Amino acid sequence: MPAPVPHHPASSEHYTVFSDESGVHERYLVYGALLIPTQRVESTNALLDKFCGQCGLQGEISWKKCSKREIERYSDFAAQFWAIDPPRDFRAMAIDTRKNPLESSEHGCDNPESGFYKFYYQFLTRSLQIAAPGVQECDVVVGDRSDSYRYRTDILQSTIGGDLKRRLGANAIVRRAQPRLNRVHQLADLLLGSVSYALNRASPSAYKEQLRLRIEQLVGHDLAHGSMPNERPFNLWGFSARGQPRWLPGDQGAV
Repeated sequence: MPAPVPHHPASSEHYTVFSDESGVHERYLVYGALLIPTQRVESTNALLDKFCGQCGLQGEISWKKCSKREIERYSDFAAQFWAIDPPRDFRAMAIDTRKNPLESSEHGCDNPESGFYKFYYQFLTRSLQIAAPGVQECDVVVGDRSDSYRYRTDILQSTIGGDLKRRLGANAIVRRAQPRLNRVHQLADLLLGSVSYALNRASPSAYKEQLRLRIEQLVGHDLAHGSMPNERPFNLWGFSARGQPRWLPGDQGAV
């Protein structure tokens, strides 16, 4: 069953952002987030849960748990993103860590964790500026995973919270949650995993290729293809430092 969500007034000025990262130990680090008005999280979870019940999907859905036996149903679940009534957005930002290492004096980051958080809050604040320009309150839900950076919830609360207030005048609460308890969070994980897979291709598999191709058909182009800044509802930006050429086909340099 979907996890309960806090009650908020029915206003699109309050958003919930289900966010995570993928490829921490690979060449391309990818941040991803599914943004949706908070008052619609509970009903969207119910719709996704009903879909899972009808097609026989049980338990947690995630990119890592995707199996050959479940691939058709996983593909259909991913396609539900396009069936959700707008507004809803999935946005991702990819870092080529060979060209832009997380530890870099150029970016003012004296260690990898500092770079990780700096890119993370840059991604989230820019995503909200475009997908939810009128946001006043924001819940940022990050996956509680054993391979995540330590203390990231507390650090993201201080960095994102302050930056959102300064840039957008919005208040933000960052909280940790188990994606297995929330279908919207699971959908975000599946879309993020697909983008990371398309870029890194560390462990190619025929059935995951099938899922990637299904999502690409719905997006309208290759998952490793960059997006115009305002392309919605699915957007990918390949980060490039000032003076560096854009490295994703079609990328225009903004999330």
